Amino acid sequence: MYLKALEEIQCKLFSVLQYREPTPNEPLLSEAEKIQQFYSLLTTSVDVIRTFADKIPGFLDLNRDDQELLFQSASLELFVLRLAHR
Repeated sequence: MYLKALEEIQCKLFSVLQYREPTPNEPLLSEAEKIQQFYSLLTTSVDVIRTFADKIPGFLDLNRDDQELLFQSASLELFVLRLAHR
């Protein structure tokens, strides 16, 4: 069950973080558009990571403060790792 949940979340996160190089005909993104794109990737990734964390056996048995602390301490690292992997 755990491995199936992990695979589902990896597929969802991979599809969200798909990146493609712009073609020469496409206009360049402005700084505001780049920031908006990054923010969208970040917020979607946080949602996927939260879903993943909730499926880890025993995670929901922790008190809410401990869950939040673990989530906050690992989410940035997971996001950066995921971006580096693509």
